[in-house]
Amino acid sequence: FEDIYQDFGVVNVCNILDNLESPEQHEIFANCLRYAAKSSRRDSISGCPAMILHYKSILNSIEQGIKSAMNEFGTYVGPDQVLKFYDFPMPAVFLLHQL
Repeated sequence: FEDIYQDFGVVNVCNILDNLESPEQHEIFANCLRYAAKSSRRDSISGCPAMILHYKSILNSIEQGIKSAMNEFGTYVGPDQVLKFYDFPMPAVFLLHQL
């Protein structure tokens, strides 16, 4: 936790933890802070925003690949036979995943 305290300050971390209600919120908060501290250590200039942009570009690339594959598949079976892609909510278990 030394990196977390260095980046965010002991008082700030303790104040936020005191305001959280459940152990699950404490765990999520701790994981988020640990992730932010790690990314700040890796890239002290951009930190988390740089990683977010990187993952967004990967996600956009995957989405484009899915669209391309669906269009190609539509040429074989007909566009009305291709299942539609919908946004599904993120399962809560992903938020609790350890980094």
